[in-house]
Amino acid sequence: MGVQTKKLGYKIGNFIIALILLAFAVMCIYPLLYVLFASVSDPTRLSQHTGLLLHPLGISREGYTLLFHNVPIFAGYANTMFIVVVGT
Repeated sequence: MGVQTKKLGYKIGNFIIALILLAFAVMCIYPLLYVLFASVSDPTRLSQHTGLLLHPLGISREGYTLLFHNVPIFAGYANTMFIVVVGT
């Protein structure tokens, strides 16, 4: 009886640990998905949206078009690459 109870206890413990790890994984992954979904969503629909963002709201490349037409962003990337290469 002791061995059987121990096995059941381990199973319950493993299940609880798995649930906790799953909760932490969702808390870490959702912000990344939110940023990805928001970046490809239609800006008008996104500004009117409330609640959780579980999928893109329409598809729009407007944000990326504005980003890559912004010349100073490339200077920032060049500085970053310089610091990474020279600093390491």
